[in-house]
Amino acid sequence: MKKSRFSDDQIVGILKQADAGVPVSALCREYGISSATFYKWRDKYRGVGASLMGQMKQGAKQAAELCNSLSNANRLLILCTLIEKKGMSSGDLSREIELSPSATSQHLAKMRDAKLVACTRNKQSVIYSIQNTKIEKIIMALKDVFCP
Repeated sequence: MKKSRFSDDQIVGILKQADAGVPVSALCREYGISSATFYKWRDKYRGVGASLMGQMKQGAKQAAELCNSLSNANRLLILCTLIEKKGMSSGDLSREIELSPSATSQHLAKMRDAKLVACTRNKQSVIYSIQNTKIEKIIMALKDVFCP
């Protein structure tokens, strides 16, 4: 995809100038854009301020990172199990989902780094649980769709 030479803030600024009464032809000349580009921008950014666009991009980035972290069937199975059992040790999880202890530990480490799960020490055991309610809601939605 071609990268625009204008940032979202600049585009919104140009559109605001047009809203303030500056003729489109003058703006196109000043910024070196075609009228077709101007009207595409107007359609794309209609009603969207620069700050909202920035928030949407940040949210999309976070969602993509979360999807990447969840893109493994074993990790999804671990998270589903943690929701059902409300905190388990790595060994218990390994036995429950029938996955080798080393593989289970590696998946838990990745999910800990992605802040999907939290761990607490209980004497010599490390107990894993879902870190936040957003993750739990997402997993429950996936479970409702794919595991009726």
